Amino acid sequence: MGAYTPRATAATTVGAGRDGWELHLLSESAELVGPEGRWRPPRGACLVLAFLALEGATPRDRLAGLMWPDRPEPRARANLRQTLLRICRQAPVLDREAVALRHDVWVDVRDMGVDELARVAPVLAAVRTT
Repeated sequence: MGAYTPRATAATTVGAGRDGWELHLLSESAELVGPEGRWRPPRGACLVLAFLALEGATPRDRLAGLMWPDRPEPRARANLRQTLLRICRQAPVLDREAVALRHDVWVDVRDMGVDELARVAPVLAAVRTT
């Protein structure tokens, strides 16, 4: 499968073509692009962002259990708190109370056509089962 190529306006310049933040999950390395710069989140943050982009608002307990299933619940919740804090420090893209992406964050997978989604479905399925 070839690498996803964002539209020319999506990531050539920080914030190009849009006023707010953009979450690029399908580029070679996931990144957030916005008025305050670019950020390539570490793996744990990428998984949380991808899950929230695909599934929407998620209760903290469920998200912590899905992201760190091999950890005791208190450790998983602590990992989630640290990950959410790291994301919020880098890019204001989360509604932390609801544990969701803000509604004004553009996400590349939401802007794809049916044919493009079918092409990347295996990648998305891998993220969803992680």
